[in-house]
Amino acid sequence: MTAKKDTPVDKLGYEEAMADLEAILAELEAEATDLDRLAERIKRASELVKHCREKIHGAELAVEKVLKELPAAAGAQGESQSAPGSGENPPF
Repeated sequence: MTAKKDTPVDKLGYEEAMADLEAILAELEAEATDLDRLAERIKRASELVKHCREKIHGAELAVEKVLKELPAAAGAQGESQSAPGSGENPPF
């Protein structure tokens, strides 16, 4: 499933952008692209790569945020579930 070529890059999800990028790469590997189209496709590929990197970075930040919140949440649960002084560590 490739995105329509007129779909703005910032409106694409990660999977759509990757599919579009793979289609462009296949087109470039075919070596049948005229020079004018080649410039357009390379520009689009560059925009797609940047967009995918931004999506990955956003996902990394979201995961880091969740992971930072886990110890505090696990510690609070562990204190309420384990007996005081039991020395038992929470599962996280």
